[in-house]
Amino acid sequence: MTDFRPTKMTVTINGKSVLISNARLTDCIWFYGLMTILGEQNAAEIIEELAKSDCYEIREAAFFPDGLSTNAIELLLDDPVEEIVLMLQESLKEAHIKLLNQETILKLINRSPLIAKNMAVLLGVVDWEGADVNLTELFTILSEHPDPVVRAQIAAREFKTYPGNVMVATKKTRTPKNVLRKLAKDDDKDVAAVAMKTLEVYEGEIHHE
Repeated sequence: MTDFRPTKMTVTINGKSVLISNARLTDCIWFYGLMTILGEQNAAEIIEELAKSDCYEIREAAFFPDGLSTNAIELLLDDPVEEIVLMLQESLKEAHIKLLNQETILKLINRSPLIAKNMAVLLGVVDWEGADVNLTELFTILSEHPDPVVRAQIAAREFKTYPGNVMVATKKTRTPKNVLRKLAKDDDKDVAAVAMKTLEVYEGEIHHE
């Protein structure tokens, strides 16, 4: 049984009750310690309940555990607070990211420029082999995004990832050359410059092979 209130919630599973409040976020940390006792299945159910909470801080805390279920990820990525979506994008492991389907990713791209930019980063650093996505469509849509910052990100070969690391696209994850050639003619000079620089690097690799 779960009792939702604006500032706190009580979860009871297997006779164990825990009160989580935004005034005592340490409750969340302590609560996750119980998950090894409750088992993975119960833990996944609890995380989904946390993701449904009316309390921002509780929903924010829900993505800390490694054992996020697909349902919990979908709930949090659809959160009305953009900061939660951005933090989730930055903290998800590759295995979780590859669970996202085309519909979910397109919804994220259309939600806001910041979220779309994060999605462009994920396209460049995640090996999507085996995932249920159409990469050609995603690269094309991002290359046509109205925000030049998003287009510049999809034109780049280096990506800043959380917490401040820089990753370089691999041959499996890099933006296709036909998309880069289109971006090299972009009306925004900065976008065009990034695309041309990326193309030069990739063309140079071919000549040295």
